[in-house]
Amino acid sequence: MKHYIEEEKLERKMIADEITQVQQEKSLFFDVPPLLNLNRFPKSFFALQIHELRLSELPKDFEWEGLDPQPMPTVKRLYLETHSPKLLPRLPYLFPNLVELRLSGQQFDRKTDFSFFGQLSKLERLDLQACRWKDTPQLPDSISKLSQLKELHILYFYSLRRLGKNFSKLTSLEEFSAPSAHLKVDKNSPLLQLPNLRKLSLHDMAMMDQAELLLQFLALENFKRGYKSDKAPPFFQDFVTLFNAAKKNHYKVDFLQDCISYLKQPEKELPKLSKNELIELLDLPLSNFRDKIFTELEKRIQENLPELKAGTEIVLKGKFKSNKRELKEQLKELELVPKNKITANTQILVLGDLPKIKGDPLTKYPQIKILSEKSLLELLEPKGEAYLKEAPSQELEKLKELLLNEDPEMNRLGLYMLEQGGCPTELRASLFVLYKTNKDKKIKQLALAQIERISPRSFSTVIKKRWPLYNTGMLGITEDKLSKNLQRYLDAAPNELSPKALIQAIYSFCKMGKNYVLSYGDESWAKAFFATDLAQNKLDLAQAQLLELPDYVYNWQNIEQLDIRHNKFAQLIPQNLSKLKNLKELQLCLTPLDTIGEEILALPALKHLHITPIWFRFSLEQTLSEYPILRELIKKGVDVTVFR
Repeated sequence: MKHYIEEEKLERKMIADEITQVQQEKSLFFDVPPLLNLNRFPKSFFALQIHELRLSELPKDFEWEGLDPQPMPTVKRLYLETHSPKLLPRLPYLFPNLVELRLSGQQFDRKTDFSFFGQLSKLERLDLQACRWKDTPQLPDSISKLSQLKELHILYFYSLRRLGKNFSKLTSLEEFSAPSAHLKVDKNSPLLQLPNLRKLSLHDMAMMDQAELLLQFLALENFKRGYKSDKAPPFFQDFVTLFNAAKKNHYKVDFLQDCISYLKQPEKELPKLSKNELIELLDLPLSNFRDKIFTELEKRIQENLPELKAGTEIVLKGKFKSNKRELKEQLKELELVPKNKITANTQILVLGDLPKIKGDPLTKYPQIKILSEKSLLELLEPKGEAYLKEAPSQELEKLKELLLNEDPEMNRLGLYMLEQGGCPTELRASLFVLYKTNKDKKIKQLALAQIERISPRSFSTVIKKRWPLYNTGMLGITEDKLSKNLQRYLDAAPNELSPKALIQAIYSFCKMGKNYVLSYGDESWAKAFFATDLAQNKLDLAQAQLLELPDYVYNWQNIEQLDIRHNKFAQLIPQNLSKLKNLKELQLCLTPLDTIGEEILALPALKHLHITPIWFRFSLEQTLSEYPILRELIKKGVDVTVFR
């Protein structure tokens, strides 16, 4: 007992010292320390002349009834961070001039008396974000009496379904957030009747498929969705971003309506906008929308290209595909003046992606001419690629070998050379394969940076698709699966990925991709694809899932070695195989259902036959006894081998 009394004395002294210090320093803020054993405030506490008060961790047996507290009219902001149901009804008396109230840790239900809210007549900001609400489907009606309330924030109010009929009386309300509440906004919602509501945050489903309702708010500038944004429909996501940007820049409702139509129908033309409006919209995180804006800007730029003269001041803004530093160096070599900020002396503004330009530069500085990165490169060099010059074919092949090498150090060397000397677009396929097949995060990051330099913005979404091109596991990836995934990438980016370049890069990396080439039916491509093998008078068509040999194969008379294992031929030996007059070595698979016909005797130059049994094991003697025609081959001098 003695210990308890001593501890309480210590607590009282600590509180008294805190109060004395606040009085001496004339501080406007007092954060009451935790009251462990003290169940009352000293009387000197209520004499404090403070503007801001925070109460936290009050003991459960704290005596408000016997405290006889006095009003504290100077307190403007109160943060109550402990469950104090007995204190809430006294708030209007204790703090008559309260402007901001933040309640945390409170627990409300249907039995709670909310009348004290209506008595806080000067309240402008009410924050109930860390309060718990139970079985309360409607916002307390007393809150609607706060005529001066400007901000209302509610969290963990999952049971909220209605705002109440009188909610529209909050005519001063500028911000309202209830991201976890299951409110539904329709054309009769009281939110639409608030004349000064600028910011709104609601649950994702509050305006499901009704994005047009945002246009009916009288003053809304920013709308934020709740915590489950990944479940919101894509159109709604896009429109909210567009809406926030457009309303922030005071665009008209008809423009927003056009934007809605555009997002619903991507083929629709962009609304007619000024250059300033187009530049502002380039900051929207909607890649397909920005592509359309850049296209529109390009049309206007090409109509009136400026002349680059020595001394011209140029500002580069946004993300560029090319290396900005090297581009600025080239501008300096041409006696142009690259700058970072837009000033009264700026003559040309070059726009990249997401330029983040503040203000209205074209109105403030009418002399500024707009260029895109593409237009600038065309002016700097007639060929249009600027410093990304075409590399000789030999150098390109060496770079491809470095990028697709199994040694990561060779990969890094190739990427470093590209970073220092520029990246030709011919290497996009090799970089793409490097990015999709390499496991080293640093190498992937460097490869992605080079791809973004030489590719349009829309290509970045294709790069991140998870359609595997290579598998280091035990089973690996089949030719059939690879062909399907390759086609998916080519369909997604037909203008950026060339089938021939992509397949050649895959084949250089892992010796796969022949299925796709053979199914394409292009003899010139196939001949180029198998050029290395054909130079050695051989052709590997194993596991190509062929139903028959392509006709053009019979034109390659120099073939001496042919592997046709694991295919789907109607008969074991393709019918026209005898046309290959110089064929000396043949590899094939044999199943119990196959028969070896006399067509194998028609191969005039055959010297070696390699047989791989499938689903059974045969020795050479067993195979010869099962297929007597092979003995005739041996008599003709053919070396027959069987792999168990």
